[in-house]
Amino acid sequence: MNRSCVTSLLLGSLLLLSACDSTTSSGGATTTEGTGLVGAWKMPAGTWSVRHMVFRADGTGKTVTEMGSRRLVVDFAWTRQGDSLFVTASDSTQHLFVRMAGESLTLTSKGLYGFTNQAVFQREAEPNLVASEGDRPATAVGDWRRTVLQMVDSYTGDSLTGTDTLHNQEQIQLDIDGSAHLVDWQEGDICDAGGTCTPGLVPGDSTLYRWWTSGTDLYLQLKRYVPADFPEAAQDLGESGSIQVTGWSVVSDSLRLKSYTGDSLVQVYGRAR
Repeated sequence: MNRSCVTSLLLGSLLLLSACDSTTSSGGATTTEGTGLVGAWKMPAGTWSVRHMVFRADGTGKTVTEMGSRRLVVDFAWTRQGDSLFVTASDSTQHLFVRMAGESLTLTSKGLYGFTNQAVFQREAEPNLVASEGDRPATAVGDWRRTVLQMVDSYTGDSLTGTDTLHNQEQIQLDIDGSAHLVDWQEGDICDAGGTCTPGLVPGDSTLYRWWTSGTDLYLQLKRYVPADFPEAAQDLGESGSIQVTGWSVVSDSLRLKSYTGDSLVQVYGRAR
């Protein structure tokens, strides 16, 4: 994924607009027709995030995305020409269409195949513009593991002889720097160069996240997925990675993660020794 697309997706995630074009504009300074945009605007709060845009009279601005205790701030330049608004960040420019009615601002993007996306903002007082990486409680930091049982059929030749139970492990490493590493360990044989094999745990696919908390919510933003059999395929997703939110708590030496889906499943991990 090239840098301009990542930047455009970053702006797009804020506006709920997904265009990934790379047009250019002469923007930087606002005009008389753009003065109505100057100020702060807020999208209605989503389930896990709040989004803002701030337009300055000098043609600069900031997008702010609040995700629990984390606050992502991106600088941009803007110019308006009639109903067209050009927003530029890191040399990538999005062309948006503007409609204003009272204290309401609607931004529309036209994407591929004629699809359109709209984001509606309401005027507000200026939000907090200081970026924050979010809370990372020391109680959550550590190496956590849980056993995952897997039933597999066993064969002698082509004949089914029974069922074996594999004691696999799921590991989640939460570091104080905000990185989280999830690894699936599979029970199997570990073989040396001479062909001698011993039973053990073999690392499977791994996933790298960014993590932070907000109260009892744990946020995990996907940064990289690494297939065990093809690690070269891994890509850094930057800020465009999807975000999962789950409930969390630490009781003694157990990390409990509660699903917010309909099953409300609770997974319990023990601290690795």
